[in-house]
Amino acid sequence: MEKIFEEYLKDNFVVEVFGEPYSSFNLKLDKEKLPIPKDFEGSLSLVKVLGFKYMGACLKLSEPKLLLLPGAGGTPTGCGFEEGKNVKMWKVGKDYTTLDLSVNRINILDVVESEGEKRASLSVKIKDPQYSSGVFTGKIQIKIDLGLFRITENIPIRVTIVEGGEVVVFNENVSGADIVITLKLPALNKACANVSVSYMGFRMNDNVCVTF
Repeated sequence: MEKIFEEYLKDNFVVEVFGEPYSSFNLKLDKEKLPIPKDFEGSLSLVKVLGFKYMGACLKLSEPKLLLLPGAGGTPTGCGFEEGKNVKMWKVGKDYTTLDLSVNRINILDVVESEGEKRASLSVKIKDPQYSSGVFTGKIQIKIDLGLFRITENIPIRVTIVEGGEVVVFNENVSGADIVITLKLPALNKACANVSVSYMGFRMNDNVCVTF
């Protein structure tokens, strides 16, 4: 049906659009960084388009489409749409450019997690490292940024560990975030910390080493 409509639009005639308006509003697409059709001036209506009339032919869509159309629309004439209680008619030129709004089902947490992943950051530092008589001491600084959620922690570390060894030095929940820190000692003068953070479905990892 849509291909037929596109073929009809090749000719220079007016297209009558029939549909049910949802709302009228003014859009500032440049402010929202959205594409700006040249015909977007004044008020627009969000319309559930049901069909068209072009060159005397009536085209009824098998599935309605959501389009933005100029103005509030008028009384429908022809094609049987005048019988529709809420149906109105718009007249536009064949060169009129609009926006097709697609509606998809999506879980609200998918949106939250997607945006959170874009903004999420994790940084780790090992501060004041020392190793003596088989005991490593120091602090591990963690900075977590998830937009409105921010944590900065300086976690003191004192653990017995051998060269080449690895041990979990921290595994707790801090302000709702599950934080796991694993310390490795590749050499007597080198320490590495692996940090894993889980918060409301977000998961981040970072690894840092320091020579002292």
